[in-house]
Amino acid sequence: MGVIPLPPFEYREDALDKILAGLAISNTAQQSGVEAFQLQILCDSIENKVAAGLVPDRDGNRMPDVAAEDLPDFTEVFAQYYERRLTLLPETQRDAARRVIEDGLVRYDPATDEGRRLSVDGQALLKDFEVAGLSPELLRELENTFLVRREPNTLGGHNYELSHDTLLAPVVRAKKRRMAAEEERRRKEELAAEEARIAREKAEAQRRQRRALFTSIVAGVLVLAAVVATWVAYQQSNKAADAIVLAEQKTREADESNLNAKAKAEEAERQQRIAELAKKDALTLSEKAELAELKAKSEQTKAAKAQSEVTEKSKSLFKISSIKRTKTFTGFNTKMP
Repeated sequence: MGVIPLPPFEYREDALDKILAGLAISNTAQQSGVEAFQLQILCDSIENKVAAGLVPDRDGNRMPDVAAEDLPDFTEVFAQYYERRLTLLPETQRDAARRVIEDGLVRYDPATDEGRRLSVDGQALLKDFEVAGLSPELLRELENTFLVRREPNTLGGHNYELSHDTLLAPVVRAKKRRMAAEEERRRKEELAAEEARIAREKAEAQRRQRRALFTSIVAGVLVLAAVVATWVAYQQSNKAADAIVLAEQKTREADESNLNAKAKAEEAERQQRIAELAKKDALTLSEKAELAELKAKSEQTKAAKAQSEVTEKSKSLFKISSIKRTKTFTGFNTKMP
């Protein structure tokens, strides 16, 4: 640790009176007089203020004059000393040093809100706070800050403890502040973790909802596609059936046309023969019989033709009725959900 350059300075009478009165009240040993350690801490605080140029030269002799108003708050001076000494350590070691002092060398009872100094074996201290970053080098640095002192123990090693009872109360207060800060940080971390969990669950619920909606849409599309495919297949089936019926009808019409043509040709031959026989003045018995047979067949042909026309008309009416029923049924199907 470097030595702070300190110019010469003077104490005024009011400052000395206040120091003696204040340290007498702060004496933890409850004895008359002033504790040397407390006086050392107070002087350290005053010297830091002088070195910082915060104490003016009040009598013009080129030396700062410490007056009563320049003195620190006696209720806070020891706590300030504790915090100031910690800042003399490298920043990377301060947290470990604080934990060693506040958790390892002081026992705090929340029930009574009181603390007491502990004297702890150095090896045990190193083992307990190794994870926190304690090392033999840091223990030596703590001794150099005058916050910790060591004493030989019966085991051949050294015990470590707070350097003075004066530091107990400031250390306990610092420990309580740190515990409160750690608890607040833990609470915020738990709250943040809970909020993150809720956000994840909400996001997952939204993802499941979107997947369910997508599945429903896909299912609906597939059902619609199936309905459309069924309808198309039905329509194609109807068209195929109509095509078959039409082909059969045309075949029948062609057959009937051939038969009609043949029947007409035969009827024409019969009528021609009947005309030839009618021209004769006298017919033989065989000719008469032939004429009667020709006329009978001609009448049969006419009757068969009339019956065929009636049958075809009935078939046409039945077909028209069937087509109307099919269209009605198809329209009904396309309107169903």
